[in-house]
Amino acid sequence: MRFLATVLLTALATIASAGTDPIAECRARHGGEPTAHIACLEDALRARVQTPAASSSPGTAAARPAVDTTTAGAAAVAAAAVTVPAASPGPTGLGAEQAKARQRPLDAPPERVDVRIVSSGYSYEGLGTFRMSDGQVWRETTPAPQRHRLKPAQQYPARIETSKLGGYRMYVEGRTWMYKVERLK
Repeated sequence: MRFLATVLLTALATIASAGTDPIAECRARHGGEPTAHIACLEDALRARVQTPAASSSPGTAAARPAVDTTTAGAAAVAAAAVTVPAASPGPTGLGAEQAKARQRPLDAPPERVDVRIVSSGYSYEGLGTFRMSDGQVWRETTPAPQRHRLKPAQQYPARIETSKLGGYRMYVEGRTWMYKVERLK
């Protein structure tokens, strides 16, 4: 019974912000009689549910169930009168195409491609550029320390994977360093 009173009081507290306060009225009339107090709150809730709903804000849909006159029905009405946000259509605006392209299920395995690095070179800033045997060209997005740089005249087997947070990671066979890369060609 206390649970029902708590649920009703919570539901009516949100309703009470506009106009008269039905909770305060019920408390003033039936403060010492719990059964009469709950009945008064249920009546106030039923009266509020039966009135036409105010215009809801865009992007939300208010669920308004049929009125049930039982005590359990009043609790169900209070629980179902919650506003539910509408589903988002996805990213929009500047860069939306990139965000949409990166969306994939969280449990999906990362995409992976095995490659062979045929040449590598480094810029003044320390960013490596890697040419693959199939003609692809990839560049580091963050510079690797000198000790992790690849020798320009040597070929290396490697794999490139999509990362969980976006972007690509290159793993060179026999090396413990992970190269953060982007594709140029």
